[in-house]
Amino acid sequence: MQTIILTAISFLFLLPNISALNFNIDSPEKVKVNESFFVIIEAQTSEVYDVKIFVENSDKKIISEIYNGGWKNPRYYLLSVFPQQSKFEIKVLSAGDYPICARLRKPEKTNFDEQCNNITATNTANKDDKNYDIENEENDDEEEIDDEAEDEMDDDKDKDELEDLDIEDGEEITDKNYRNLTVESKIQNEERIMLNSEKFEKAEEKVFITKYQKQKLLILYGFSAFCIIIIILLALKRL
Repeated sequence: MQTIILTAISFLFLLPNISALNFNIDSPEKVKVNESFFVIIEAQTSEVYDVKIFVENSDKKIISEIYNGGWKNPRYYLLSVFPQQSKFEIKVLSAGDYPICARLRKPEKTNFDEQCNNITATNTANKDDKNYDIENEENDDEEEIDDEAEDEMDDDKDKDELEDLDIEDGEEITDKNYRNLTVESKIQNEERIMLNSEKFEKAEEKVFITKYQKQKLLILYGFSAFCIIIIILLALKRL
């Protein structure tokens, strides 16, 4: 009797292993966060199974979603979908290295069979392409060169302005005296412009004297000289 009981108990323990389903899952090794990819389940069976596919972190927290008429939490099984459906759309919600697992169970049963693969999820902004990194470095170098060129142009401009200012050797340049010197320089430049404009106006007046006006001036000068001579002669006679 005891032998029969022990045999029955052993059979009960071995029963789950006898009914275990051998299957494989095909999943990518690298994916990008929040970008969907496909997991394929392969098994030689015609029996119907519930399916659960998920990615979890080291704290056993599920960090993935599965598409089934919309993106859903994979905490619950998709009922009676395999082997009619063997391709499932998944996406990972966090970057890192995780196990991706698929579980198959018969409907209304609690025991399941599980297979897992390793998967690496990276952020979309993080690219492994070396050419991408090189291009970024080149762009950064170009930006630095442009900034340096602008700084040099600004420095040259400041030097030219300082050369025009009257600054004694050893005098410290501050914002206040720089502004004062700049104002003085502008005033001096305006005075120079005004003086130059007066000279230019006088030159214009000389240029625009006509021959007729010259003749009138000569006659006037001659008549004045004639009058002076007569006055001198009259004065001599009186003496």
